[in-house]
Amino acid sequence: MMSAHPAAAAPACGPRWTPLLRAHRTADPAGLRLVGQVDRSNRDAFAALLAAVTEETPARQPVVLDLSGLSFVDVRSAATLVRAGPRGVRLVGCRPGLARLLELVRGGLADED
Repeated sequence: MMSAHPAAAAPACGPRWTPLLRAHRTADPAGLRLVGQVDRSNRDAFAALLAAVTEETPARQPVVLDLSGLSFVDVRSAATLVRAGPRGVRLVGCRPGLARLLELVRGGLADED
C-alpha cells in the first residue's frame, strides 16, 4: 500500500505538506537534530531512526540528539529517549516541559525495575 508512506502521500497533500517529524544528521557531534513532533503516528519510525543512528555511531562516541526543535513528544516516545540513555545517547536542547516529562518517565521506568 504505497499511499500509506509519507513520501508517496506528499504529492497528494499539496505543496504546503510537511512531515510531523524531521530528522537532520549532524556530523560534529555525531547525532541528529530533531524538529517537529513525535507521537503515535511516527513513534515506530522514530524508534527505528534512533536505533539506526546508535548502531552506526562508533561505540566510544556518544550520539547527541538535539531536541530543541521538538514541539511535542508523547509519553511512549519519551520512554524511548530515556531507554536510549544507557546506550550512549546524550540529549541536548530539552525545553523545560520535555525535560520534566523525561524526569517523570525516567522515575517511572526506575520503579518498574
